[in-house]
Amino acid sequence: MYEGYQLPDLNSIATNTETKVPKVHWELCLMLLPVAVYIVLYSLSPYLPYFRCWEKMLTNNLLSQEYVFYPNQKCEMDETGDLGHHTAYAQPRKVKWFTNSSGHRYHSAISKIPDIYIVGDSFAVGSGVSQEHTLSSQIEENSNLRAYPYAKATMNDFVRDPKIQLGPGVTVVYESVSDGLGIKTLPIEAQKIQMNTSTLYDSISGPLVYYDDFFKLAYRNFIKASIGRYYQNLFGGQNLNKVVYYIDEDKKILYDDALEIALTRPDDKKSVEQVSRTIASYHNYVTSKGANFVFLLIPSKAEVHFDEHPLRKGVRKSQFSHFLMEDLKSKGVRVIEVESQFRQMFLNNNETYFKDDSHWNSHGIKVAAEKIISEISGKDL
Repeated sequence: MYEGYQLPDLNSIATNTETKVPKVHWELCLMLLPVAVYIVLYSLSPYLPYFRCWEKMLTNNLLSQEYVFYPNQKCEMDETGDLGHHTAYAQPRKVKWFTNSSGHRYHSAISKIPDIYIVGDSFAVGSGVSQEHTLSSQIEENSNLRAYPYAKATMNDFVRDPKIQLGPGVTVVYESVSDGLGIKTLPIEAQKIQMNTSTLYDSISGPLVYYDDFFKLAYRNFIKASIGRYYQNLFGGQNLNKVVYYIDEDKKILYDDALEIALTRPDDKKSVEQVSRTIASYHNYVTSKGANFVFLLIPSKAEVHFDEHPLRKGVRKSQFSHFLMEDLKSKGVRVIEVESQFRQMFLNNNETYFKDDSHWNSHGIKVAAEKIISEISGKDL
């Protein structure tokens, strides 16, 4: 009955079974381990690598073509200044941010024409202060004017946005810090650009923001910087950031290199006229649309503290800002100057700048807000 049947070779079966066991690719696992760790760290604490909301809300590669800050987002954290972060001089403060659908730091979209558009740099955005203390918020709190912060942006960005409507009753306040007056000339024909107005973005903004923020690689930079600070402290280096130019040890005030600009910036007629002509072109464009234009010049911290700054070494302070404002007045441009009042407040121990930051605080912002309201309404506050 079983004639011709051959029993299988059990040794051969065992050998074949062993060869089918999958090989573990340890090299691949080791390569993916840092990625997995990064994902876990980012998921557990997405705010840890950042010292302020500015960096957290700033767009990266994916969204930077249409937005400066992530739209429809909130941020709340204990911030430290751009000069004192991760040092013994840091002064933490609770800060809240929220942005609208255009990525601007405002409570609503540009649906109605505001009384004021504020166009400018990080001072107009309100770097270092909470939402209720920004320049636009202070104007609205102390008046019946509606002030929209179109910032961080240049005047070129502003006039090319199709959502912007200029006309009678509208005032454009162009703000610039004195050491950042490298302004590009406004084109005569302001070509409109296509902005993202699709409602589709609102439904996918969360995943897009997460993806864009993830690939900032903030944790990688954070770990790298932490290791650098550790070795700096280990070998007795001073616990400072690279951007810090000088420390007033008595008052614990940090400065950047703005003093060097205040000392060395050429204030000859040609240098002043070059910038004045550009700002005047902004004035001419805005007023040609029937709107009003005001230029707000913010002095740097080093300029306000100039006479007490030990590094001035008896050198003459550049008069560029003063000559610029006088030249703009002669061209018919309305200007707002705050340096003299900031200076007086500083002498009275009422500081208008954060000690660990290059930006103004709520006291300085309130002064500027009151001056803007007074300039537009014609009433002294």
